[in-house]
Amino acid sequence: MKKIYFLFTFILSISVYSQSVVYSYSFEDDGSSSYTTSTPEFSDGYYDFFTSTFNNSIGNNYGVTGQDGNYYFAAQDMDGDGATVPQTLTMTYDITGLNNLGFKILVAEDDYKDPKWDDDDYVHIDYAIDNGSPSPLIYIESEGSGYNTETRVDTDFNGVGDGEAITEAFMELEAPISGTGSTLTVTFTFSLDSGNEDIAFDNIRILKDYVADTTPTLNITNPKDGSTIYSKDVSIEFIVQNFSVGNTTTDDGHIHYILDSDQPVMKYDTTPVSLTNLAEGQHTITISLVDNSHNPLDPAIETTISFTIIDPLTSLPYQDSFNYNLSSLNGQNKWQELYSGDDIMVVDQNLTYDGTTSTGKMISFSGSGKESFIEIDPTQDGITFISFWLNVNDISTITDSDGGYFALFGSERSSGGIEFESRIWLKPSTDPIANTYNLSFSSASSNPDYITASELNVDETYLIVMSYNSNSGEVLGWINPSSSSAPALMTSTDSSPNVISYFVIRQDSNSETASIDIDELKIGSSLTYVLDVVELNGMRVAVYPNPTQTTLNFSGLNAPVQASVFDMLGKLHIQTEVTNTLDVSALKSGLYMVEIKNETSSKVFKMLKQ
Repeated sequence: MKKIYFLFTFILSISVYSQSVVYSYSFEDDGSSSYTTSTPEFSDGYYDFFTSTFNNSIGNNYGVTGQDGNYYFAAQDMDGDGATVPQTLTMTYDITGLNNLGFKILVAEDDYKDPKWDDDDYVHIDYAIDNGSPSPLIYIESEGSGYNTETRVDTDFNGVGDGEAITEAFMELEAPISGTGSTLTVTFTFSLDSGNEDIAFDNIRILKDYVADTTPTLNITNPKDGSTIYSKDVSIEFIVQNFSVGNTTTDDGHIHYILDSDQPVMKYDTTPVSLTNLAEGQHTITISLVDNSHNPLDPAIETTISFTIIDPLTSLPYQDSFNYNLSSLNGQNKWQELYSGDDIMVVDQNLTYDGTTSTGKMISFSGSGKESFIEIDPTQDGITFISFWLNVNDISTITDSDGGYFALFGSERSSGGIEFESRIWLKPSTDPIANTYNLSFSSASSNPDYITASELNVDETYLIVMSYNSNSGEVLGWINPSSSSAPALMTSTDSSPNVISYFVIRQDSNSETASIDIDELKIGSSLTYVLDVVELNGMRVAVYPNPTQTTLNFSGLNAPVQASVFDMLGKLHIQTEVTNTLDVSALKSGLYMVEIKNETSSKVFKMLKQ
């Protein structure tokens, strides 16, 4: 078997060496003598474009890498700037006297770790000789029905991507061209009609005496190496080419895969490897092609990736002081990302509200960009509360008449993804814009009612609270509530209520999203919990952070009080006098009851020790 593979490789190397490039184009000029387009090339400079980057700027956020030279051709959200879909790019070549033609191209897609193509998106490359009927050359499609699926090569031209996934790094695709004649026409057809659905092409080549590479190959297409996966179950998708996988003597061999340091597992088909109930942390899988005697091929054909498993579900109550690395919020703790663009950033600053300075750090964002979300355990039913400290430091760019929403509760959409349920909206309170704004708490996706009786000041910190009732659809909103009995400032109703599964922080656009800082986030099932405030003899005492790992802080006490900590069976664990802090580091993780009292009054609240 080893000798056969060596001879095969030697013969192939001679054949491939004999092929040569007769035409090559890499978009290093304006293209006027190399291609035509069905509509004039265009770009809004950011997210909507159909152009070579030599002719138009497409913005710095577009993230493909490894192009040939300095420029390439790219298309994204083509109908967002007035064009209809589909549109075409056409190249024509003189092939007189040329035989055994082949086609090669570099292809990339900027997915920002988040697949974007919907089932009606596609890019087709067809060819025709001497104005004959077109034949498919390379088709690129979404891998399934619905929205936001992986972008893949369509190997059988049936409208479903089933081959290699298109990556952010330019990758080479190739295909044979059948027939001879005098004129070859290659037509690229683009249909990409929604935000962030894109493709990029470069280094287009026509070859003569083309011989397809038939060396066995094995590629893991999903997940990507180094991925963070917010699930305990993973489907390892891979593609095998030029090697028949099976368990008969007519097959070339089969597959071995090894997860971490486990024993090899034999596999006799190319369906995905299904891994279930994986532990949190890093894992490594190696997939290999072997012959029918379980021996590795020579040379070995194998591929290895590593990935990290994180249980995505956040149990309530939840508290976040953003005490993370000074970088993107996404990928830290259980925060995940949607869409593309600028990140929501963790910054080394703190907000101060009602005389109390936050612990940890805070997050900062503005304009358009990625959204950050956490997944809430969907068993949570009834009323869900969210609170955070809000400081809006610039509203000068908010020109949309509706304003924009920057935080929201979401449910699980039946087709996958997040269904927005209740939103916190913001817009300037004056026209022309000055230094005050209004908020709205609403399920409306546009034109919400605002709390006009309460104008908020730029560069001032407020406590914002929203609740959502998954049974009745009632949405309530508070600004600086003084106690758990404070009446809501706004009430609205979601006509189709759902169980809350997500909290999302949103960056929409420069005209809708202000420059915002958020600190001391809390999600729970009661207003008392998210307020972090207990009342004792008329004093408003802030208690934070809760949950906590080491220390419980008290702000607002004007004299020492006795603090007693009991477990849920009533056993006393701590009893001491406190004024500012209570050390709970020695407690085991779990839920406790904390009583604070002075000579005339007492108050009991729950504390979660992490």
